[in-house]
Amino acid sequence: MKRAVVVSAAAVLLLMLAFAYFRGGNAPSPRAADTAADADQLPIGAARMLDDGTIVMDLYMRHGEAVGHGQATYRKDHPEYARVLKHLGGLRPGEEKLVPPFPDE
Repeated sequence: MKRAVVVSAAAVLLLMLAFAYFRGGNAPSPRAADTAADADQLPIGAARMLDDGTIVMDLYMRHGEAVGHGQATYRKDHPEYARVLKHLGGLRPGEEKLVPPFPDE
């Protein structure tokens, strides 16, 4: 008999984001193929810029059968704002772009 464990998708996403951040790596997207090389090339979400310059990123990840979704918001005064904006290749108010995986650092 299989044991089912119900885990909040938000909790899974936070754990996966924290793991990816602290190890300096990328987490594969839900559509990622079986190989890590393919996963590194797929977007990890979508970003848009609001009229006030705030960047909103809708992110998704998959680890095995667990799928996580979350949203990260960066106002202009956020310490990581410039790094995120540069990673996205720039963004203008009203514009939307796919979020490429963050490089290993």
